[in-house]
Amino acid sequence: MAWIIRSLKEFDDGGVPLFWRNQDGWVLIQDADSFTDDEMETLNLPFDSEWQVDHRTHLITHNMRCIYTQTVLMVDDIGDVRLEPDGACEAIDETFLWCENCGERLMGIEIGANESWAAM
Repeated sequence: MAWIIRSLKEFDDGGVPLFWRNQDGWVLIQDADSFTDDEMETLNLPFDSEWQVDHRTHLITHNMRCIYTQTVLMVDDIGDVRLEPDGACEAIDETFLWCENCGERLMGIEIGANESWAAM
């Protein structure tokens, strides 16, 4: 697995977290150095930083969970509920980022977005 180092205190002017590059120090995620599992286990971290999975080459999706209402059409003789076909989304319950490679939710800062990221 590949790893990058994220600062817990260093951000750019827009609130985007900075990541470690050996040659330059704190940089934006696209310029960060990537480290191996062995390096992650043996290297010392800069102050106020942490290791995180390098998701830059992973498939990241933006997901929305909708709230919608369906009418119960019938309950069949074995107790299964039959619903009308899917209706339109009435409201968004939540949105989140998902790493398809790792099978986990991500926070915007893990892919170099600011804390108040929005889908465009």
